[in-house]
Amino acid sequence: MEWAPELADNGERSTLVSSELISACDADTARQFCNTLKDHFTLKIVAYLRRQDEIIMANYNQHVKTGRQRRRLEEVLDDMLAQFDYLATLQPWAESVSPDSFIVRPYAHEQFFGGDIRRDFMHHVFGLDSIDGLVLDGSDPNPRLGNKTLALKRLLNILVKGPGQRQELQNLFTRHHREAESIAGGSGSGLTLLSPSARQDIVDHFAESNEAIAKQFLGREDGRLFGNDIPGSDGDWSENTLTAHDMDTLIAFFWKRDPALLASLSDNATAYLDDTDTQLQQLARSLRASANAL
Repeated sequence: MEWAPELADNGERSTLVSSELISACDADTARQFCNTLKDHFTLKIVAYLRRQDEIIMANYNQHVKTGRQRRRLEEVLDDMLAQFDYLATLQPWAESVSPDSFIVRPYAHEQFFGGDIRRDFMHHVFGLDSIDGLVLDGSDPNPRLGNKTLALKRLLNILVKGPGQRQELQNLFTRHHREAESIAGGSGSGLTLLSPSARQDIVDHFAESNEAIAKQFLGREDGRLFGNDIPGSDGDWSENTLTAHDMDTLIAFFWKRDPALLASLSDNATAYLDDTDTQLQQLARSLRASANAL
C-alpha cells in the first residue's frame, strides 16, 4: 500500500476508501491492510451487510449485466453461498481495530437512519443526524436487468468474442433494457430470480452466523440482523421464463438499436445452431433468421 503515506501527507482531514471488492480479500491481507494504514491514519472500518439471498440475486444480475457470467444461477449458487459467510469475513477486520472503530450496519432500507443509506452512514460514522444542504440524487445509477432481458443477456454473453464486443453489448443493454423488457410482456423487475423457498433455505443456512454478528457487533440481544420474512410463496412465484416468442421480439428490438453488433453476434451464433442447450440453440436460430431476413 505505497499510496498510504502520500495520501496521509496531502493535508486532508478525512479520507474515505470504499470498495465492494475489499471484502473478498483473505484474513492475512485484511490484517496487513489495517496494520499498514494505522501507521498513517486513525482507522475506522465500516461494513454494510445485505441479507444473503438478496445479495446473491443482485450479484448474479450484475455479473450477467457486465458480461462476466454465462451460467445459470442454479449452476453457481453453491459457489456464491461460500462467498457470503459474513462472520468469517468480518473477524480479521474486527480483530485489527478497536471495537469503537469497527461499525457494522445492515443494508436494509427499513433499518437505515432516515430511510437512506447516505443518512445512515453519516449518522453512524460521523454522528450527524442531519445532512441538510447536501443534494441527494434519488436516481438509480445501477439499475438491474429485468428477468427476461437478464435471461437473454446471459445467453448473448456466450456468443460474445473479446472485451470490445462485451462492452458494446453491455452498453446496448444499459441504454435500452427497460424499453426492451416492457415490449416482452412486462418488466419482470419485481420478480425475484429465486423462489421464496430457495430464498428461505439461504436465510436458514446463514441464520446462526448472522445471529452471532447481530449480538457481537450490533449489541442486539435478540440476534436479529435482518428481517427474515420472505414475501410470497412458491405457489405465487413465477420464474418469468424467456419464451421463444420473447426471444424473437427482443432480438428484433435490439437489432434495430445496434444492427452492426447484432450482425456480428449472429455470425458468432453459427456454431450454436444445433447446441444441446435448447435456449442457446433458439437464440442462435433467432439471430440467424433475423440476419437472413435483411
